[in-house]
Amino acid sequence: MPPQKNGDSRTVGMGTESVGGKLGAARPLMGRGGAMYESIHVRITVEQYEWLRRYCFENRVAQAEVVREALDMFRNQKEAQTKN
Repeated sequence: MPPQKNGDSRTVGMGTESVGGKLGAARPLMGRGGAMYESIHVRITVEQYEWLRRYCFENRVAQAEVVREALDMFRNQKEAQTKN
């Protein structure tokens, strides 16, 4: 990546793009199929992390994809409960 000017820093590989040199100034990036992604930081237990890491390695899938799918499943379950 070419050098940035005027404090313009970009961290594209990590899922966010900060522009203008301000801390916390992030924009969501576009993913596959036009989906917009927002970068977050979460803490999980060591046991959860080890399972996620091992599962993703064995199945050749990104950790972020597993987390997104789990969140979708959780959300669908909760929304179904509120409809009943």
